[in-house]
Amino acid sequence: MVMLRRLVKFFESIDVTSQFALERWARSAQFERDFQGKVSGLSYAAFKWLVIRQGVETIKPDAHVQNFVKGAIGRRLSDAGAVSVLESVSEDLGIQCVATRFSDLEFPARSPAMLKTPKATSSDQCKGESNNKSNRK
Repeated sequence: MVMLRRLVKFFESIDVTSQFALERWARSAQFERDFQGKVSGLSYAAFKWLVIRQGVETIKPDAHVQNFVKGAIGRRLSDAGAVSVLESVSEDLGIQCVATRFSDLEFPARSPAMLKTPKATSSDQCKGESNNKSNRK
């Protein structure tokens, strides 16, 4: 509850006091410039969660995302590094809704470069999904 109060106070201080203003802020916000250190206790992952909830296509760097990245490249990246790499890859593949996809992907034990096809999820409704489904192997 304390963090929520801090978050509300922060938004009031920058005149983000309506849903429209919050959505506008989320579309243009950058973590380092607009959020880092301004709400005690809230991190990069919280910022990403907040902007995702406002319709911004990005990735929240949770344990599933970090495990996926580590399985793909053999090492862990910073949260910002993992988000940056996965946003770039998703853009190259034309997949816009990657926030929920990575928790469904697995790597074969002997060949980390090859992905198993994920089970159908609610993310199948994402934009571009029908065009890219046949490209995933």
